[in-house]
Amino acid sequence: MKIIKLHIYGFGRFQNYQIELPRDPIFLILGENEAGKSTLMAFIRCILFGFPTKQSNELRYEPRLGGRYGGSIVIESIKYGRVTIERISGKAVGDVKLYFEDGTIGNEVELNLILGEIDRTTYRGIYSFGLTDLQSLEHLHSDEINKFMFGVGIAGRNNLLEIEKKNEKVLQTLYKPTGRKPIINEQVSKVIEAEESMASWRKKRNQYEQLTNERASLAKRIEKGNDVQLELNRSYRYFEKLRSIALVVQNKKMYENRLEQLPPYEPFPVDGLQRLEALNENCVEAEGELNVYRKKLELIFTEKQKLVISSNLTELEQSVGEVKESRKLYETKKDELGLLLQQIQFEQQEYRIMLDKLGYDHADFETGYVAEEKLTVLIEQEVKLKQHQIFLQSQYEQARKTLEEKENIVKSLKLQLLDEKTKLDLERKVAEQSTEKDLKQQLAFIDNSLQTLSNQSKYFQKEKNSRSTLLFVIGIITSVLGATILIFNDQWLLAAVLLITVVTSLILSKWATNKSLHAVLNDLKQEKEKQEENKLKLQEQLKMRNNSLFEHDHMLLQRDQERREQLQLLKQTLIEATNHFEYSCKELDKSEITMTFFQEQLGTWANDYRYPIGLDATHYLKLLKMMEELKKKNRQISFIEAKASSLKMDLEKLEKKVEKLCMGLSLPYNLENFQQNVERLSNYLSSELEKEKVVQRFSAEANQFKEAIQSVEAKRNQYQLEIEKLWKNAHVNTEEEFRQKGNAWVESQEIKAKLRVYNSQIIPVLSSDTTLEQLESDVLSYQDILEDKITEIETNLTSLRAEERKLLERVAKIELEIAELEEGSNYSLSLHNLEIEKGILNVEVKKWALHRTVQFLIDEAKKVYEKERQPQVVKEATRMFKYLTDGEYIQLTAPIGEQRFIVERQDGLKFQPNELSQGTKEQLYLALRFALATVHSKQTSFPILMDDILVNFDRERRLKAIELIKEISKEHQIIFFTCHPFMATEISNHHFLLTGK
Repeated sequence: MKIIKLHIYGFGRFQNYQIELPRDPIFLILGENEAGKSTLMAFIRCILFGFPTKQSNELRYEPRLGGRYGGSIVIESIKYGRVTIERISGKAVGDVKLYFEDGTIGNEVELNLILGEIDRTTYRGIYSFGLTDLQSLEHLHSDEINKFMFGVGIAGRNNLLEIEKKNEKVLQTLYKPTGRKPIINEQVSKVIEAEESMASWRKKRNQYEQLTNERASLAKRIEKGNDVQLELNRSYRYFEKLRSIALVVQNKKMYENRLEQLPPYEPFPVDGLQRLEALNENCVEAEGELNVYRKKLELIFTEKQKLVISSNLTELEQSVGEVKESRKLYETKKDELGLLLQQIQFEQQEYRIMLDKLGYDHADFETGYVAEEKLTVLIEQEVKLKQHQIFLQSQYEQARKTLEEKENIVKSLKLQLLDEKTKLDLERKVAEQSTEKDLKQQLAFIDNSLQTLSNQSKYFQKEKNSRSTLLFVIGIITSVLGATILIFNDQWLLAAVLLITVVTSLILSKWATNKSLHAVLNDLKQEKEKQEENKLKLQEQLKMRNNSLFEHDHMLLQRDQERREQLQLLKQTLIEATNHFEYSCKELDKSEITMTFFQEQLGTWANDYRYPIGLDATHYLKLLKMMEELKKKNRQISFIEAKASSLKMDLEKLEKKVEKLCMGLSLPYNLENFQQNVERLSNYLSSELEKEKVVQRFSAEANQFKEAIQSVEAKRNQYQLEIEKLWKNAHVNTEEEFRQKGNAWVESQEIKAKLRVYNSQIIPVLSSDTTLEQLESDVLSYQDILEDKITEIETNLTSLRAEERKLLERVAKIELEIAELEEGSNYSLSLHNLEIEKGILNVEVKKWALHRTVQFLIDEAKKVYEKERQPQVVKEATRMFKYLTDGEYIQLTAPIGEQRFIVERQDGLKFQPNELSQGTKEQLYLALRFALATVHSKQTSFPILMDDILVNFDRERRLKAIELIKEISKEHQIIFFTCHPFMATEISNHHFLLTGK
């Protein structure tokens, strides 16, 4: 199964985010810290296996910016093809839909078929892990690490072991054979105590029944008195209620009578008097506003007639505007003209300086493109020739020095060689002494043999002592245990026979073993003595030889041979150095000839283009460039003079235009000051425009005042209509009638408000069985005898309470006597408690039996795993761990029934996982993960998600791990998350960059 696309609707920091996964076996995602790598891993797990519930400790990654929670994953498998899995928020783990290629839509059932036996815990334990999962081993003890690895092999992470641990804890809290605090132990004690209490109670039962009968009789009398008190209390509270509202009822009755005496006050508009006053005030204000607006309108017409404006103002404004715009242009052109005149003087001076620098007063050098190109080619040739001459000269000097040095070395080495006679004598002596090496080799072989014989003697001696003693002790213990069992069964004779037989057998066995070992030790001793005699003989022969003289002669011959070989090589290099020196001399002569021919070509070019003869090519180039600058400067001066002439003509046109305008408006004109003339025209135009604005403003204000007068008149008429509408609603014809009816209406509203207040004070004291009319009637009926009635009820209550107190005192005495009989309990309660404790004991015993059954099933499941699947996982993990550690650790074993792992190093030492270094532990755990993935997914190869798991590996083991990951990627899609660019380049040339924005 492969993931080919991720689409995140809303998950954590991601909103509407998509990732297309290529078909490569390894997909690498590179991102900085907090870019969202862990969020993407959690997203894949949540879409496949559901969102974490709110009660779980796992993060839910709900969208921080709101929006739809969830997303979709597109997967591809051999069996189901291309499937889109979509999960959004809904029920506890979200609502999931599956979209198949043929258009069918599935749900959780189809998803379970695709995922098979794998669940969230298994997937996270085997196929999805990061650095924190690897480093979590560091905080566990040895047993916990072993259990953790064992549990991962059975069910994803430590699922089965967690169940076993919890089950064991529950069993310990329920029952311990010798414990007191466990629940079942405590409950058994409680049952025993309850049975003892029942036995004591049966003796006191007769006296107890008499007291309980009397207590029941007194209880009935007290209950009857309580009923009477309850009725009196009810009456007392009712009359107290009447007394509390008596004054309120009387005032209410008074205001109801006043309301009936008022003249007719309805119909009348709400707030009619206030509305009438407001409308009258509005009419007065409107009349005042009309007078003010009329006076202002007359004043505006008077002021407008005093102003006179020119008839051709628009044409004048256009002409003056053009002149004002040209004012800046005039100043700019005038300044530009001054600058151009200064520039002409400066350029002419520069031209004379450049001519003096050239040094030829009447020079007429050609500066055409062809001349310059030819000169450029000649300069390049000159540079190359000079560089080549310098290179050849340095090569010549180097070849000469090298030749001299090698000749000196050859002479010196010839003087160090041995003459032929001395060499032959030394060779003869070395040949005679060469047998000494054979003696040394024989002596070394004898030493090794002696060491081997010594080790074998020690081993057999130790084996003799330990084996015989161990067998003797085991036999004695076994015979004693058997005899003890027979004695307990009253079979003394058999016990004695057993002891004698076993002791006799052990003595004979020990004697036979010692005899065979003694023979082997004697053989080893004889062989050792023989080898030591040979060693002494060889040492005597070796002493007779002069070892130091042999080494000296051999060293002289070896040095002479090395020098001869070195001389042969030096002769060959001397020949090569001589040839190189001769070649350098020839090349230097050729270079001189080529330079002479080049000088002739350069002279021909100077004569063709009218340049002086005898200069270098670079000098000619400088003359050509200077001549080009002179011609360019002359053209530049001519251009500036033409531009200055054009500016003078533009300035004269602007001055004539301003002069014409001033004369036409009878304004003074100044021939020397152009800006002053423009300012006069601008001021004249501004005054005329200001007059026009005033006239326009007067016209606008007049229109506004006319509109305001019309608006105020409309308002005044509307106010009059509103007043007449008020009279009509009140059914009156004059303002006086309206005011009289309004006063009566106001007083009625005040009375009704007070009546509502009195009703609000009375209603809270009403009960469900009493009406307002009945309560008011009772107040008026009992208002004269209310206090006497309340006093009579209080007297009756006092006497009843005194009698009740006496009865309660007697009941208390009886209760005390009963308590003494019960000793803190009674028969029915004790019986009830006994049954309850027995029931609780039965429930806890059933719980204990259930958990013992669970423990048995767990043990059986572990046995099945150890026999069937564990060997495959351990074998695969051993291969991968050995490859990761480059053969340092060669074996990983998991003893059946022990729930632990043992790691064996190359030198034979064995370790438990907690004894390894941090990096090696992580490599072991990684190998175990990969082995589980390989064995677990025989039918379906699930994608493996890894988050920066290699940061603690050194470079060599990291590269090994990467090769192993590539091997796993042949069967599983690998999605690798990292924040290290160097690691990304080591794993793959392509990666997806997660920016976190």
